[in-house]
Amino acid sequence: MLSAGGWPGLPSRWNLARNGARVVVLERSRAAHLKVCGDFLSAEALDLLDYLGIDTAALGATRVGRLTLATGGKAAGRAVAVRRRRLVAPGAG
Repeated sequence: MLSAGGWPGLPSRWNLARNGARVVVLERSRAAHLKVCGDFLSAEALDLLDYLGIDTAALGATRVGRLTLATGGKAAGRAVAVRRRRLVAPGAG
């Protein structure tokens, strides 16, 4: 299977390779591009990584417990909670 190297196709590539398919990843650039959205994993992303068998805690991930917005000399903060659900493989009940 041939696939572009972006994040959207990662679960498909991972599952195909895990089930014995030969996967070739094609990417336009040699290095990753940093983006603001790339520095935070949503609850949905964490659920998907768990489903794929990736232990984010073992890799050093930490939980976000507070959000602070700042502009100029003003700031406002609040505690936040990330709610997660468990993904279940098809046929696993």
